Formats: sequence, structure tokens, C-alpha cells
Amino acid sequence: GQIEAMKCGTPVILSDIPAHRWVCKDGALYYNIHDTNNLINTIIKLLYSNESKELKQKLIQKAEKIFPLYSIENIKLKWEKLFSKLGNMLR
Repeated sequence: GQIEAMKCGTPVILSDIPAHRWVCKDGALYYNIHDTNNLINTIIKLLYSNESKELKQKLIQKAEKIFPLYSIENIKLKWEKLFSKLGNMLR
């Protein structure tokens, strides 16, 4: 989902839940999941506001720093480190 969109250079709008904020940090726009108008206003802000162009560029630049954290290579290294640590604990 959101990481793939970021990697493609697409600005992301996500529900404002802790998991999304933890993964995407300030590389996305967030909306209140209990407020439909907030979602609509967030979409309008991204697509049609006077600041739209700058906002999109800012989100794309921030996303470029986020999506490498979730690359296959990086995740693989983290798993290997974890398994190595667990293996050492069992010895």
C-alpha cells in the first residue's frame, strides 16, 4: 500500500492511526477516521489548494527518505540480525 505509493512518487493520505504514523512519519497526510469531512478537506488540500503543488513536492521528498527503510534488503538485514541474536541467546 502506502510504501509502494511513496516509492512511485505518489503523495499519500492515510487514516490517522499510530501504525501509519509510525511507518510513514511526516511523509504522508493524515485524516481523522471518525470525520468524513476531515478526509474530504485533506483530499481537497492535497489536490486543489493554493499550496497543493508545494505540499505534494514536500511529501514526495520526505517519502524518499522513508521508503528505503522498508526495502527488501533492509528488512532482510533486520531479520538476520534478530535471528542471529536469538541464536546467540539459545547457546
